[in-house]
Amino acid sequence: MDPATSVSNPTVDSTATSQEDRALFTPLNPDYPDLVKLRDVLDSHNFNVEGIERTYQIPLPVLLSEPFYQVLWRTREETSLDLLVRLFLEGERISLAKFETIVEATGLEPWVECGLVRVDGSSVSAVVELFPFRGLWMTFDFKPHYTQPLSNYYVMGVASSTKTLSEITIRQPYEKVLDLGCGSGLQALLCSNHSEFAIGIDQNPRAINLAKFNAALNGITNVEFRQGDLFQPVEGEKFDLIVSNPPYVVSPPSDWIFRDGNRKDSEREGDAFCQMVVKEGAKYLNEGGYLEMLANWVHPREENWKVRLRGWFDDTECDAWVMQAGEQSSPNYANLWIKDTTSEANRKATFDQWMEYYESLKVDRISAGCIVMRKRSRADNYFCLEKMPDKWAKNAGNTIQRAFLFLDMLAKTSDEELLDTAFCRSPNIRLTQYLEPQENSWGLVQNQIRVMDPLPSRADMDSVAMALLTQCNGDLPVRTILEGICEGLKAEWEEVLPAGLAMTKGFLQRGLIWPPEHQEAPSEIAEKGFGASGSEEPDMKQQRDTL
Repeated sequence: MDPATSVSNPTVDSTATSQEDRALFTPLNPDYPDLVKLRDVLDSHNFNVEGIERTYQIPLPVLLSEPFYQVLWRTREETSLDLLVRLFLEGERISLAKFETIVEATGLEPWVECGLVRVDGSSVSAVVELFPFRGLWMTFDFKPHYTQPLSNYYVMGVASSTKTLSEITIRQPYEKVLDLGCGSGLQALLCSNHSEFAIGIDQNPRAINLAKFNAALNGITNVEFRQGDLFQPVEGEKFDLIVSNPPYVVSPPSDWIFRDGNRKDSEREGDAFCQMVVKEGAKYLNEGGYLEMLANWVHPREENWKVRLRGWFDDTECDAWVMQAGEQSSPNYANLWIKDTTSEANRKATFDQWMEYYESLKVDRISAGCIVMRKRSRADNYFCLEKMPDKWAKNAGNTIQRAFLFLDMLAKTSDEELLDTAFCRSPNIRLTQYLEPQENSWGLVQNQIRVMDPLPSRADMDSVAMALLTQCNGDLPVRTILEGICEGLKAEWEEVLPAGLAMTKGFLQRGLIWPPEHQEAPSEIAEKGFGASGSEEPDMKQQRDTL
């Protein structure tokens, strides 16, 4: 039985889709009973991350990046796991008889009735990709070759951007979480593990259908998915965490709901959609709540892009930490994106259209990165802009949260209290020294400190910075260290003090040094500050970064 005839089709906006597009919109049935039993079958055949990587001795992302014929070779023995990989990860038809053997515990009917597979004569094909990720099984659309039609309601899979957002998410207990532009629902499902309730919203009705199915398949009940544009489905509600992997691509007007922010809407031209998420999202945060999102932003030809970006956060009553992953020229940016949805024969015309659009915006370069905001409406807010690391671990959100906590502590601590604090070097830093040959020895060229945290970074260190960092051993207060530096440089205290204080604050923000109380619960540290209690309304102006 074809699932298209057995499952009711969710509401589709007839003004935004064609008849051909509707034909590609094959829904799943999230209300089918006992979907978790299908998950048990998958587990029994090791169709999970651990089983796949153990069997093929290769990371799952690497396996999926291999050419199709190479994956077929790896799965040539046609074990039950081989066949499931071919069926659900590669979109390959397999024998009906062999599939029935694999699903003997449940029988064939549930797999067809819920919409996961369709039977075509003596073979079975997958309707959607079924992907194991961090203890979940996620359904989403197979990515077609660009010569095949791509539905406007296409639901994207676990891309690098999806992983990045999951890695930077601050994982702590929350009462209420929102996944804005939820797609297949992955972020909401991950957050459901550490929140009382999670909501996912998306304009794409197919995304809502698949997200509901994924929740049911994984047996997750404290999550809800609603269809609508931007924050309309949650009007009047507040959240402790908002995560978003929005359609951020800066492109000419497009129908690609999953990708492009500018969908024939003059109010969303350029990077306006991402800016809208920032401005509107702040209104839906509880005090102390976080908004974490991926974003692209333009570099206007006649405007300082850093000043412009900082303006996004004006009047949001939020602290903001922006991590820039990189920037590209507009031609390179256009080439990066049009190849996914445009045949080679049409790429020149599409490229010319994109370049005309960038010229109309007077944009030559475009950046990509991550934004983390935290609602703090009682005082002046700070803004931090820095380079994003090349890669980070799964729990990078903990490092981000710690940085906000340390900044809070700085706000509660006067300069005098800071000078009287004995900081400790982080155990997660490493020193690399670059030397050059001299006549009878080696001469120091550069000191470079690397932070080995889940949020890695590196910084060049001059001799004064090295002296300060080296002596932060938990015994000497900053004042004593700076006095020693003064003596060594034969400099006046007034000359060294401003730079020394700035270095200390920078070290703390980047995680190079930790306060002595860091072994306590983070919330207790933030409440106390480093020394005395400080003022109830901290003056954050001293913490502002100058662009």
